[in-house]
Amino acid sequence: MKTSVKDLAQFIAAAIWADGEFGDEEKDMLKEVESALNLPAKDVEKIVKDYDSLSEEQVSDALAAAAKNVDAKEKGSVLDIVLQFIISDGVVTAEEMSNYYAIASILGVSSEDADALFDQTVEEYDDLVIEDAE
Repeated sequence: MKTSVKDLAQFIAAAIWADGEFGDEEKDMLKEVESALNLPAKDVEKIVKDYDSLSEEQVSDALAAAAKNVDAKEKGSVLDIVLQFIISDGVVTAEEMSNYYAIASILGVSSEDADALFDQTVEEYDDLVIEDAE
């Protein structure tokens, strides 16, 4: 992957941070990413903690800065990694969906492409719960 692990870590942290819970499924997935991409889990965990003290606008600004460094050919792959973290606990909340589309926009991925990625991914999971916005 041409995109730096530092920039990728920002997006993974945002996906974990989105639901306010850093669960076992996300921790396990982070261990897999750590070995596959040589991305230190402690770096992502630090960013998640940092995001807790930031406003949503500040998090968006951090992601926008990281997005500038994402290789153009890898934007869809980064969004896919984000989505994998979002669905890792088996539940997708309305807030997580909102964040998913915000991240897609920040990355420059069209809504149509983000929809297609989401739909394709959801088809792979029989027991995924998608909560409706209230």
